[in-house]
Amino acid sequence: TGSSGINAEYGRYDKKKDEEENDDGDKECVDVVMKNTVLHGGAGEIKQKRNIEQKRNVDSLATCVKKCRKTNHCSAVTFIPNKELCLLKAGDSFVVNTKCKEARDGAESQILKCKEGSGDEKEDKNEEKKKKKDKKKETPSKCLLKNTMLHGGDIVNISKVKSIKKCLKFCKKTENCVGVSYVPSEKLCLLKNQDATIDTNCEAAKSGSQSQFLKCKKKDEEENDDGDKECVDVVMKNTVLHGGAGEIEQKRNVDSLATCVKKCRKTNHCSAVTFIPNKELCLLKAGDSFVINTNCKTARDGAESQI
Repeated sequence: TGSSGINAEYGRYDKKKDEEENDDGDKECVDVVMKNTVLHGGAGEIKQKRNIEQKRNVDSLATCVKKCRKTNHCSAVTFIPNKELCLLKAGDSFVVNTKCKEARDGAESQILKCKEGSGDEKEDKNEEKKKKKDKKKETPSKCLLKNTMLHGGDIVNISKVKSIKKCLKFCKKTENCVGVSYVPSEKLCLLKNQDATIDTNCEAAKSGSQSQFLKCKKKDEEENDDGDKECVDVVMKNTVLHGGAGEIEQKRNVDSLATCVKKCRKTNHCSAVTFIPNKELCLLKAGDSFVINTNCKTARDGAESQI
């Protein structure tokens, strides 16, 4: 076979000797596949065939190797394709037979010198990492506002932009840019300043446009960002909030201001609420700067607000 540690075409494989000869430190370990070969012996016995177990209906040498890795004391395999048979073997020293009928019929053998994570296992893990990476690419940001446009606050429009991620990169490099709107169908990126407001009802929004602000709280992070000092959001009675970056959403059948606030905390970019008790209506608001109205009818009827 030409493999290190194999003394003859019909000879003995000595695992310990092979490990010494191939001790290359950090060099990648690869288990050699021996074509047209059957392994005999093992577990210190050369003349007797000592299989741990036979696995039937095995489709490939790679599958046979995986079964070996999951089996205690298994250190080598012989796979017989025409019988779909996998022979799991124990031991360090094997007789390599290339002349028997099974060998001539295409049997393959592999001695697992490498630790788990090398060879086929390493390829599997690389494939798994690739899948996770691809999935991560496909997973939208938690800060992404789907079917949303930012109106006003225009800085510049950039065409031929491949994704909202690329659009955000342009925003980060642009002075006064606080957010973007992206139109996938046109590959159009719109950079916005702090005067932009959220719109979910315009035609562009309904057609699948996306928006995102550079600053986005992914959790109830830094809710109490004052060290150990307890932070309390003040409830404003008989008050309606206007302005900000606009209204994100209206939630109906809401029973209290507390419930309204909970819904806000679970909604990206929501920073304030107005709750209208007689309509059981919760208005979720975005932005940092609001106009407080205490004179409108809704306010006088008992509306409550909280930033």
